[in-house]
Parts: sequence; C-alpha cells; structure tokens
Amino acid sequence: VISKLSNVNNYTHPDSKTIYKVGSYISNGNKLQIIVGRTNQTNVNAAIETERIIQHFNPTYIFFVGVAGGLKDVKVGDIVIGSDVYGYERGKVKDGNTFLSRPQFGFSSYELEQLAANFSISGSWKHQSASFLNTKFHDRISALIGTIASGEKLVGSIDSTLYKFLKQNCSHALAVEMEGLGFLEACRPYPLIKTLIIRGISDLVD
Repeated sequence: VISKLSNVNNYTHPDSKTIYKVGSYISNGNKLQIIVGRTNQTNVNAAIETERIIQHFNPTYIFFVGVAGGLKDVKVGDIVIGSDVYGYERGKVKDGNTFLSRPQFGFSSYELEQLAANFSISGSWKHQSASFLNTKFHDRISALIGTIASGEKLVGSIDSTLYKFLKQNCSHALAVEMEGLGFLEACRPYPLIKTLIIRGISDLVD
C-alpha cells in the first residue's frame, strides 16, 4: 500500500505512540490522504487498532488488507473480497466436549462490495492484474467476492478438527484468517464509515 503513495511520512499517535504512515494518492484528479496502520494477529488486536484509528483520524473509508489461507475455489495469488465474515469461535461446550456453535457475523459495506465486484470483472482490472502476474504459479489472478471465516486459530491442515468443523459449519467460506471479525465489529458502531476486507491468498490449507 505504501509503495502506491507519495509524500509518505511517519505519524506517531500522541497517546499510544503507534506509528502510522501518512501519504497521498491521486485518484481521478482528486488528492486523497491515506493513513496506513498495522495490526498484529487475532481479532482482538485488529479490533483495538481499528478503534484507535477511527477515534483519532475519523476516516471516510477503512480497508483491512492482508493475506489469508484458501479454503475453496481459490488458488495462491487470488484476491478475496470479504462480503461477510463468519466468526467461528463462539459457542458452548457440553458434556463429552460437544461444541455447539454460536457464530458471529460481520459485513463489509454493501456499496464498496458492489464497486469491488464490478471492478473485478473490468478490463482495467485484467490489465492491472496482468502486470504483476507470476506465471510460475498460475496463468491469471482471480478476484472473488464471498465469505471469509475468522477466528483465533491458524488452520494448518485438512486433517485438523478445526478444518473439518469449518467444512461442516461454513462450507461456503473461500478463505480463513484471524482478524476480519474484529475489524468489522470495531467498525459496526460507525455506519457512516465505509468498510471493506481485501485478502490475498498466501497459501492453501491443503
């Protein structure tokens, strides 16, 4: 993100001392101010950092970008636009370690989801994506819109109990990660801020 900006400078939060990168981006003749922050793993950390940015900068748009593990219908290098997030951690454990799922849900802004979906099938996207394509791994970069599963655990094997749980309870999820639900939950009380999750597929669970 920072490589796309001009006049980038450090900005230190006066209270938390969190360091942000602040720069400019020209879009259709308009000069936009972009603030780039970083969060550590887990939904809790993502929620804290998102709330901090909202309170201090009061952004018009806020995007969560990063990587995720692919669950279905994606390959390494693809991009998943998270229309919604399925939080799989919450539930109740009964006798015999039976887990009764009580999932949480978060949703990106409908307007930004629609813009992303429209752009993903445009000639402009095909031209841009071709410029950074690595043909060693695939012949094209796909951009898909769909559900992302989010929790506090890193899913590393198709033989794991968690992977089997996700396939049974959230079989439509394209990807899995650890921050999206916290991000969207922090944004939920601020309906005037447009939100979107953008994930690049870094690896496949299988």
